[in-house]
Amino acid sequence: MVPCNNVAEATGPSYAQVAIKTEKSARQLQWLRSERIVQMNEKERLAEQTAYQEALAAAMEGKTV
Repeated sequence: MVPCNNVAEATGPSYAQVAIKTEKSARQLQWLRSERIVQMNEKERLAEQTAYQEALAAAMEGKTV
């Protein structure tokens, strides 16, 4: 499951299921971390979302954050 940007739903994160189609893609996956979010205001959510997207982009490019 991966986060999605769903502008219509501002109550929290939403997720979409994706399919890994090749063995090469599967080998490139790496677990970054997991966190439980209890309550978050809009400013905190946007900051967390931006940080997550930057870390994901860096990981996809093979960089470390």
